[in-house]
Parts: sequence; C-alpha cells; structure tokens
Amino acid sequence: MAAAVLVRRDPQLRVKITKPLFALETPLGLCRSDFLIEATKGEYRPVTLIIEAFGIETEEYRKAKDEIGPRMNYLGPIFSLFPEDLAEANAPDASKIG
Repeated sequence: MAAAVLVRRDPQLRVKITKPLFALETPLGLCRSDFLIEATKGEYRPVTLIIEAFGIETEEYRKAKDEIGPRMNYLGPIFSLFPEDLAEANAPDASKIG
C-alpha cells in the first residue's frame, strides 16, 4: 500500500529494500547492515540509506554495533530503529508518508 502511495506522488521514484545476506567490503573492513534502502529518481544518482535495527541490550551486542558503525558510514547515512519506534503509541508517526 505504501508503494502505491509513493508511485502516485512521484512516478519516477523507485525504492528498493534489501536484507543483506553477506558482508560488504569497506575501507575499514567488512560489515553487514540490517537493511539497505536504495532510492532512485529519474536520472539522479541512487542514494543508499543504512538501517540498523536494535533489539538486544547486552554489552557485547552494543559493542559489536558500535564497532561496525564507522564501517557502515562508508556505505551511506545510518538510521537506527529501536523497538520503541514500533510501539503502538508511536505507530501513527512511523507510518506517515510525506
């Protein structure tokens, strides 16, 4: 449904969401983001956004996420997604398009 709304608003806009299966090479080493969003519009250069989902709150988990952050910066801007972002109270804001 969201895709149909985006196409009606801008028929040249294309959005591709990927869940990487393998790590990507960066100058600082390998990293694998939770999701990649690639947006293109007409003849403009594609833009890649990195989505990191946080859900486990252990020291080891947080340390691992902190270590790969600089590597992911080479792939594109990083956006963090936390469980509270998807909570029912925040659902109206999370579902807005435009």
